[in-house]
Amino acid sequence: MTFDLYTASAVAFIVLLAILVVKDRDKFTRDSIMLLRKTQRGKAFLTRLGERHPTFWKYVGMAGVFVGFGMSIWILWTFVNLSMANIISPKPESGLSLVLPSPGPSAQILPGVIAVPFWYWIITIALLAIVHEGMHGVMAAREKIRIKSLGWGLLLVIPLAFVEPDEKQLQKKSVWAQLRVFAAGSFANFVLGTLCLLLLSFTIGYAYQPNGVAFGELLTGSPAQAANLTGTILAIDGSRINGLQDLVTALEQAGVGKEIEIATSTPGGEKAYRLTTIQHPDLPNSSRGYIGIGGLAEYLTLKPAFAGLAGVFAFLAGTAPFYSLQNGGLLFYLAVLNIGIGAFNMMPIKALDGGRMWELAFQRVSRKHTPKVLNAITVVLIGLILLNFASVLVR
Repeated sequence: MTFDLYTASAVAFIVLLAILVVKDRDKFTRDSIMLLRKTQRGKAFLTRLGERHPTFWKYVGMAGVFVGFGMSIWILWTFVNLSMANIISPKPESGLSLVLPSPGPSAQILPGVIAVPFWYWIITIALLAIVHEGMHGVMAAREKIRIKSLGWGLLLVIPLAFVEPDEKQLQKKSVWAQLRVFAAGSFANFVLGTLCLLLLSFTIGYAYQPNGVAFGELLTGSPAQAANLTGTILAIDGSRINGLQDLVTALEQAGVGKEIEIATSTPGGEKAYRLTTIQHPDLPNSSRGYIGIGGLAEYLTLKPAFAGLAGVFAFLAGTAPFYSLQNGGLLFYLAVLNIGIGAFNMMPIKALDGGRMWELAFQRVSRKHTPKVLNAITVVLIGLILLNFASVLVR
């Protein structure tokens, strides 16, 4: 790792944060491995916001409950299936990963760990926590539950925000009122994540244009594999290839059994390949030439009109392909982490909001057996989480 400007800015931020905590240490309280700074600032705002338009917030809360239970069932089903598959698979894939900051500008995908570029990570985690806890506060205010305090803190080096409702008042409310409060945080994360995906799609569609065709694999026994074709396809026989339709048209014009020249762009510069098209093995009646590449995607570049804002667009949208952990920008990470962490929070584990929601649901069936059932589910799921990480790290 080279100590570049990006790394230096990350280190400077951590140092400044540490100085702030030390300087303000008398106002922090320690809770296990967390440092919390409680305050009353912002409480009046959340209270006013929650008390205004109570009907609107009730509908939002109900939507959150139904989405929360639905997401809880989906994430539970997906995680259990993946965990069982990992037990017997010689090449397990992590169903859960720790999301940690990387000091450099590039994401790192390691077994059981996703290291997100530092500034993407710090901005995303901060917004995620503020939106999550803020919506808990708004919904608590809507249900006439007193907010005792709110504030921010650190879980080791991870920033967090919190809203502390009056638990005694909360437990006296109706089941639906409690469910609305518990589901509100993750629902807010789902909404923010979805909005970021829509904004990312709009940004890409508006500011970027296709400029070649990328491929992810060379199919066995194909002309492309024999020629060891690499890079992004820019032209075939001198005809410019901007998008997928251009590629299809060029191969239709070439036909079967014709030698063609393919120009590609690689990190080392442009390259030229000569290969002969063949008949598609699965389409014996097709007249289109076949070269044997898979995982096709249009390679998008910024339109010339936005060239002066290239840095801004790169920070927000990333680089093509945009929807990947290695290439994503701020909007991508905001979407993935808000939806992913929001979904995990809906798992029926006692300490999570999903666990509190399912506890209320189980109590409607049998209040006596609810603690044992929820404890058993929690133990099984925590065991699967540990097994998931162990299977990825050990093999």
